[in-house]
Amino acid sequence: MKIFYASQHANHCPKQFYVWGSFVGVSPDLPERAENIRETLKADGHTILEAPDFGLQPIAGRVPDRTLHAADRTHRAGDSPVLDVSGF
Repeated sequence: MKIFYASQHANHCPKQFYVWGSFVGVSPDLPERAENIRETLKADGHTILEAPDFGLQPIAGRVPDRTLHAADRTHRAGDSPVLDVSGF
């Protein structure tokens, strides 16, 4: 199994967490969480590959424009946007 990791995740530490456009509290998505998972996988002998940066093109046209613009601003600021696009 290929395991990809984006080093930009270290910059991702949202102060708020939204689901379906509604604020639900503090985000569980912390840099330490990703690092712990990555280190555990590595310790178990898995090879971790750097994730290629595809930008926002894969979701363009699949999410509302306002969501895409917000993600684009976040992405250009060096963060890795996490969007709940399960409903699209």
